[in-house]
Amino acid sequence: MEPEGFKPSSAFDIKRINKENNKAVQLYLTKYISKNKDEFEYPVETAFLNQTELNTIQNKEFTVERLNMVRDLFIFSCYTGLSFIDLMNLKEGNITPGEDGSYMSNVLIPLADRDKRNSLSWFFRRTLPFGATHYPMELTNGRVLKAMYITSAQFDQDGQLFIDDLNKGKLKSKNGMTGYDHHDLIQLLKEKEFKNEVKIIEKFYTYKPEKKKAVKPAEEISRDVLPDWNSETPEDIF
Repeated sequence: MEPEGFKPSSAFDIKRINKENNKAVQLYLTKYISKNKDEFEYPVETAFLNQTELNTIQNKEFTVERLNMVRDLFIFSCYTGLSFIDLMNLKEGNITPGEDGSYMSNVLIPLADRDKRNSLSWFFRRTLPFGATHYPMELTNGRVLKAMYITSAQFDQDGQLFIDDLNKGKLKSKNGMTGYDHHDLIQLLKEKEFKNEVKIIEKFYTYKPEKKKAVKPAEEISRDVLPDWNSETPEDIF
């Protein structure tokens, strides 16, 4: 017997339901819940992947390139905490560059103050508290706010001391630090076996001073490239 006030979904929706039509099942449940204002009686238990399972997915190579992209997006979400919709809305402007607009290893990320863009204070003392206001339910239901600042540049001296202090506090996650600059980031990626990412950072984001061309000593320069001051006239030389 249906509860009083029950509003069934349309016969058309029910007719479309079968085990091979997941979209139809999802549509039916969505309409049922919305029409009857139904709620789940028991909380949904979230299952978490352990590191071994995560590594298995991470190291899986597919013959279809599209699936490799899906794998990389999933792994990225696991390590950053971004939901699928946040990941799809991620823009280049959401990534914080170094002080000079670069991500190179020789660029310093300063501590500075909360009003200075691209600084540690801007992220931890301004951006992070603002972001927390978007998750009031989660933070009041037992969830704890954690944070991590990752860059292929480097922290300046004050910034590194600041990160060291944060690593002793509540923002530090169980399996990670609150900040990873160039050196620590490469070490982390190597530990997680992100070999391709390490190659990319070392190739494109590691500063390598240009080598100056060696100048041969004067005595090693071939004499045939020098003018013969005795046999040539000034007009020939200049």
